[in-house]
Amino acid sequence: MKSRREKNFLAILALAIVLLVLSCLGFLPGFDVLGFLLTGWAFFIQRVFPQVRVRWDAVISFVVYAVLLIAGSHLFLSWLYRQMGAGKWHKRWTLSGFCLVILMFAAGIAMIGVVHQTTWLVRSPLPIYRYTGGAYEGVRRIKCESNLRQIGEAMDRYATDHDGMYPDDFAELFLSDGLSAQIFVCPSGDDIPAAGINPREIAENLKKPGCCSYLYFARGLRAPLDPACVLATEPLQNHVGGINVLYGDGHVDWAGPKEAEELLRKLGVVAAATQPG
Repeated sequence: MKSRREKNFLAILALAIVLLVLSCLGFLPGFDVLGFLLTGWAFFIQRVFPQVRVRWDAVISFVVYAVLLIAGSHLFLSWLYRQMGAGKWHKRWTLSGFCLVILMFAAGIAMIGVVHQTTWLVRSPLPIYRYTGGAYEGVRRIKCESNLRQIGEAMDRYATDHDGMYPDDFAELFLSDGLSAQIFVCPSGDDIPAAGINPREIAENLKKPGCCSYLYFARGLRAPLDPACVLATEPLQNHVGGINVLYGDGHVDWAGPKEAEELLRKLGVVAAATQPG
């Protein structure tokens, strides 16, 4: 027999699950923010994990230095403890102290990240949340902006390795830098990441319609560039009310509808009929 407390807990849990499902389906406007806060980390890990590259030299170095630090600390603390006449210093105390230092270091890094991101979100010109039929449009705009910023960083690395010249297209950038195909897809659009059995096939598929959400304008350019030079942007259909634009100095700005139309017109793009690539 379940106690009343257990029954109440299960009822609350069931209600929370129902609310979360309804919010994700768009039946409860506003509750999807809570759902994203509770589950967004899982989607972040799913998106970022394939891009993680393990540097085994760094891992081995960390293990070696950690062993030396633990052994040296244990010897010193054992000697100090004996000099104080306090008895024997146990190994588990040294290991506990080492783990505490690592946890404090990780907590400090996490706090720096929280403060940085919070400050950036507060100062961002974009709305943090905008309800559009259950979609996290504000969050997706920020993710799209992050995509273009990472593309800009990869373009800078390419230019550094190629005498200042920028790649001819996104496919060449993909092959040179090892970016994830997901980076070239706007989360608010209908495109899907390019797939293939090897990087070259993925790069070729990246040129096909429906596999890239961004427009490339850096072909033939050489660094250094005018900060106002447009390197990449997106068509109007990706978002409601504007586009993200990557500029020559690496920053990404949001352009409203009129500004976006004027910018695309200057770039020679027919906004309603352009296929990204």
